[in-house]
Amino acid sequence: MKPSKKLKKRIMVLLLVIIITSTCVFGYLSKSIEESVVIFAKADAYTIVIDYINDIVYNYLNNSDIKYFDIVTLEKNSDERVTAILINSVKLNRIKSEISKEIIDKITEIEAKEYGIPIGTVLKSTLFSGRGFKIYIKIIPLGAFTSSIDNKFTSVGINQSVHSIYLNFNAVINVVAPFSKASISVTDRICISETVLLGDVPNTYIQIKDDTGNDYIKYFKGD
Repeated sequence: MKPSKKLKKRIMVLLLVIIITSTCVFGYLSKSIEESVVIFAKADAYTIVIDYINDIVYNYLNNSDIKYFDIVTLEKNSDERVTAILINSVKLNRIKSEISKEIIDKITEIEAKEYGIPIGTVLKSTLFSGRGFKIYIKIIPLGAFTSSIDNKFTSVGINQSVHSIYLNFNAVINVVAPFSKASISVTDRICISETVLLGDVPNTYIQIKDDTGNDYIKYFKGD
């Protein structure tokens, strides 16, 4: 006995509903997994690059044994209070350049490596976190890397201030995951030297040269 036309129609409608429902569910799961992969990939990539930058800077500082007064000269009055701070910008820029080169070389090596994120972690499952097959991502440097120097003066008491010298780094990298990719900007700020000074917090600076032609940045208390 052949199925009636009405039954055939019902079967066709049921199959169509199943196909549409399956497609929607699959699309939703795929989108959810893709978004989770990108989020975790960006977080992992950020941590990896930050660790590289921190390790390189701290190893450089330990090996070179740079001290505050290797970079800075203080001018004092008769009461031994600091009236001006001279920063050797040539020496400081050389330190920045040497560290930046090491960081760029290290980040460039990342391109050949892949990193796996367990599917349980991607699905945000407490029970299966860190378990299951891995979704592999690749971190690709974009070549956009910048570094800069800045100084911070912080008042810590009556006529006392802390002078801190910082190196700032910014690297732009691509994170490539299955069916998706994203760019992230990794920034880091590291204090390379600081000391406590007796005197007012400087609020003015000028660029000067000494008798030998070396460049200095002079900080002092302006009117």
